[in-house]
This record gives sequence, structure tokens and C-alpha cells, in this order.
Amino acid sequence: MGKHCLFSFVLLAQATLWCITGGLTVACATLTLTEGMPQGLFMLWVCVVIGLGCGQWAVYPATISRIFGIKHMALLYGFIA
Repeated sequence: MGKHCLFSFVLLAQATLWCITGGLTVACATLTLTEGMPQGLFMLWVCVVIGLGCGQWAVYPATISRIFGIKHMALLYGFIA
């Protein structure tokens, strides 16, 4: 993989991780605001939190192994998780 291709992948991965982490932070922080809303909205909110959490667990290992290589992936992922 060339330097330009790796650089563009890093930017894309960084934007993806920021969106997932930011969305999860906002969804968890505003979960208590759904108390007075209909039950369907609460269910949707919980599904968003679970979906973003699952997305985070799927994207982080793939990104780390792609950027730093499979040799150091387990050690670096251990620091994050």
C-alpha cells in the first residue's frame, strides 16, 4: 500500500471513528431526555446506542490492523479496549 493510499485511509478511518464515538457520546448523554417521550422513541434511542457501540467494536480492530499491521494489532487494541 502506497503512502498516498495509506494517508487517505487514515483520514477516512479517523473521520469514521470520530463520527461513531461522537454519536455514541451524544446518544448516551441524551438518553435521559427520552424519559417523557413515547416508548417508541426510547426504543429507537437504545437501538442507536447499541448499534453505535457494535460499530465501534467492529471498526477499531480493523482500522488498527490496517494502519499498524497485524503484528502489533493485539497489543495496540489492548491499550484502547
